[in-house]
Amino acid sequence: MPGSPAVADGVVYIGSNDHVLYAFAAGGCGSATCAPLWAGPTGSSITASPAVSNGVVYIGSFDHNLYAFSAAGCGAATCAPLWKAEAGDSIESSAAVAYGMVFVGADDDLLHVFNANGCGQPTCSVLWEGIATGEQAAIISSPMVAHGVVYYGENNGQVLGFNVKGCGNLVCSPLFTGLTMNEQIVSSSPALVNGTLYFGSANQLFPLVGRLYVFQ
Repeated sequence: MPGSPAVADGVVYIGSNDHVLYAFAAGGCGSATCAPLWAGPTGSSITASPAVSNGVVYIGSFDHNLYAFSAAGCGAATCAPLWKAEAGDSIESSAAVAYGMVFVGADDDLLHVFNANGCGQPTCSVLWEGIATGEQAAIISSPMVAHGVVYYGENNGQVLGFNVKGCGNLVCSPLFTGLTMNEQIVSSSPALVNGTLYFGSANQLFPLVGRLYVFQ
């Protein structure tokens, strides 16, 4: 289980390499080993961490899909998703939920934005996508949303910021681009505090060498 767990309303959610999202009682079950409250199968391995918001748990999978499950389960041991949405490649990035939207990066080099409430169908389409300026690369960094802007790192030496509302087109360019000093790996997630943006990076050599970057 490479992803970090998420805890909400007394339930722990975690994805697994066996292609399943699991939900466990946060207080345990009175025994050393506990069965899940419910499990949500996906089409491939899960390395991302779940995001829980408004009674829905969102998780990306290596099968190129973002899944949305009811956080309360379905009354059975195995639950189908409320809906799913396809990205162009594997999803290693953990989703962020804000402004009624779900933001997630993928290995197809794009930020994908979906309606957090789905679309009334089993499979939903993207609202808009964010693309880097210049070189494109996989997005492993998890998005962070603050003050109407969604930020994330891309493995092209950049941290990008987009208007959460998009740009009126299907594909949008960034409002903000923060560059590293030729360190391509920006898999860490950015943090914004008091108007200051922080993120880490590393080069592609061994041993890895990186820096902490600060932008205002």
